[in-house]
Amino acid sequence: MTENFKGLPNFVKQELEKLKPYEGKELQFPLGDNAFNFWELDAKSVFPHTPELQKTFNKLKKKNLKKQRKKQDL
Repeated sequence: MTENFKGLPNFVKQELEKLKPYEGKELQFPLGDNAFNFWELDAKSVFPHTPELQKTFNKLKKKNLKKQRKKQDL
């Protein structure tokens, strides 16, 4: 993920680093059994006013989908 950090503000880089432990995991909300899959969203709904983050999100989403397909193929 570090290669995608080029050109991003330091604040954004720090926030993305904080999220690394959760990469590839489904988010669980405490009030129910419903799982929220962050990667099902599109980049514009996640980062509506930040084209740079939309581009990074799309790259990471493709990478995540490839990982999921590999797991399913095994």
